[in-house]
Amino acid sequence: MNIVVAEDEVLNSMLIERVLKKMGHTVTIVTNGEQLIEICKHTSFDVLLVDISMPIVDGIQAIETIRTTQNPNMNTKICMLSANYPKQFTLLKQMYSISDIILKPFTVEDITEKIKTV
Repeated sequence: MNIVVAEDEVLNSMLIERVLKKMGHTVTIVTNGEQLIEICKHTSFDVLLVDISMPIVDGIQAIETIRTTQNPNMNTKICMLSANYPKQFTLLKQMYSISDIILKPFTVEDITEKIKTV
């Protein structure tokens, strides 16, 4: 699968990238929501892994923009990354068709299992 990871914490993005590449996926890393929105305008992905808390444009704003503007990823599967289970996750899941959430700190197994089921 072609997967974009939007994560501003370098160690997290490096770990996720290593795990996904080992699984045979193609991985693109961006570090904020603005970069995610821009890359999603012209590149089609199979999965978006999106951290909720990022600089410039946060993950929720980026997801909203991707879901509501014409681009190749309007219907792409999304898995959120978060240090805390957001109270509004059920609502966000319904509003933006979010497939799942990976809570930080995460393990290699957390990543592999979520990607297999997303």
